[in-house]
Amino acid sequence: GYLLRHWYTLSLATSVPFILLFSYWWIIPESPRWLLSKNRIDEAEVIVQNMARINGKTVPTNFLRKME
Repeated sequence: GYLLRHWYTLSLATSVPFILLFSYWWIIPESPRWLLSKNRIDEAEVIVQNMARINGKTVPTNFLRKME
């Protein structure tokens, strides 16, 4: 508040970062651990496969089925 003297400047300085980060809601996938806890195993498997592909690794086919 001391550096930004006008209320609208302070409002923009605090709102714009939130709006930018809020837009990532649709981009960032859910946590596989959370999906497994909600018994959404197929979705968790897809996300783990994507993570492995990005990192250049392979995941055993029954990896998530063991965690049920």
